[in-house]
Amino acid sequence: MIDSQWYDLKIEILGSQYLVYLNGILKNKITDTDHLNPGQIGLMTWTTNAISSFDDLKIRLLVSNEPIIFLGSEETFKPQFNYIIEAADPLELGNSVDIIVNITDLVSVIQVLIEFDEFNYSMIHIGGDLWQNDSWIPLYTGNYTYVIYAQNANLKWNYLIGSIQVIDTTPPTFSDLSESSDPLELGNTETIAINASDLSGINQVLLEIGGYNYSMVNILGNKWQYDTWIPDSIGIKPYIIYIEDNSNNWINISDSINVLDTINPLIIINEPSEGQSIGSISPTFNVEIFDESLESMWYIINTNPTKHFFYSNSSINQTAWNGLSNGIITIYFYANDSAGNENFKSVNVYKDTNNPSVNIISPMENEIFNTTIPDFNVRIYEENLDKMWYIFNADLTKHFFLENGTLEGWLSLLDGQITITFYANDTAGNLGSAFINVYKDTSIPSINIISPVEAHNSLMKLLQVLLLRYLITI
Repeated sequence: MIDSQWYDLKIEILGSQYLVYLNGILKNKITDTDHLNPGQIGLMTWTTNAISSFDDLKIRLLVSNEPIIFLGSEETFKPQFNYIIEAADPLELGNSVDIIVNITDLVSVIQVLIEFDEFNYSMIHIGGDLWQNDSWIPLYTGNYTYVIYAQNANLKWNYLIGSIQVIDTTPPTFSDLSESSDPLELGNTETIAINASDLSGINQVLLEIGGYNYSMVNILGNKWQYDTWIPDSIGIKPYIIYIEDNSNNWINISDSINVLDTINPLIIINEPSEGQSIGSISPTFNVEIFDESLESMWYIINTNPTKHFFYSNSSINQTAWNGLSNGIITIYFYANDSAGNENFKSVNVYKDTNNPSVNIISPMENEIFNTTIPDFNVRIYEENLDKMWYIFNADLTKHFFLENGTLEGWLSLLDGQITITFYANDTAGNLGSAFINVYKDTSIPSINIISPVEAHNSLMKLLQVLLLRYLITI
């Protein structure tokens, strides 16, 4: 006995027999007859066409002695899918897939569609029961589910679901590798760019140069760029660009850049300054030297070829300075780099070891002054005069002056001997001086009458009066 439920029915014609399958299980081999035994499936012809194929079929099931309708009503059979051929599964991303399906129908199949990503494409009838579509190209990797729809002449549809695994094992492609400068001047910035593309998309592009990896930046479309690399030495600099797609496929490209150094070192002399006067102590120097591959620094004095090498700012060699005469001294500062480029810059200074000459015209030695502030007049001889001043006695207070005048601070001095020292220095640091002793006397003179003496009695006073009168009479 067959249970009352829906079944997947398949009928095959074998000569005069009909093979009936329910859910894939062969149930009966029957002929076109209306006689049914209990538990059997009956097949009844409604109409036939010229080639003895069934146009309409009716299925019934004998449950008791009376037949009942198995499907409940007349049913037109749908197209049947027999097998599918996929030319590639898995399918490489970017390739098209050739799908062939075998479909049979008791009437005829009039169209077959295949649906990918919610889009329908027509399949082409290539002969017999075979239909084909070979134009679908996937846009990304992963598992694609597709549906094949078949329609027969009675406008009945059936469908079949399948799937294809799309993979990406193809590495990215590249083009238009460019360098902003090759050869590149040492110290300048290099820009490296490349076009990279892949059907699955580009995940990252790396630049390996000088032992370090740098991420390149996607700036427009397929173009990737790195624009901040600065070489630290000259020579051939190999580099590798690594490109990874979104499927973890890699490709690399090797190239190189020639780094040159054709620029002389730049030298700036901060001190000594041009025309500076310098005394017996050798001057300090401060120079700035710029070069990407600086190798050595030195100076020479005048035409003496002796090179005085230095590694940092310091002072001119004192022994060499001692051997120089007063006058103009030219100091040449040199620098070279590892590429053999050399440059120099010079400065002229004036060596002056002579002290300024100071001559005091006034006041005079041992001259005496009272509260009236004395004038001073000094003559100082020095080509590179810097400052002039004087001090009183051992007081360290400096009274600077620019021209002859009066002695500032005189009124605060005590009476007595005062030593006035006049000083002058020059721009080289040489110091000259001269001093003079004067006296300050602001006390009022004291007068003592020795004779005549003051009278002490009346007799003496009388005699003095008489004498005075006598003298007047005469």
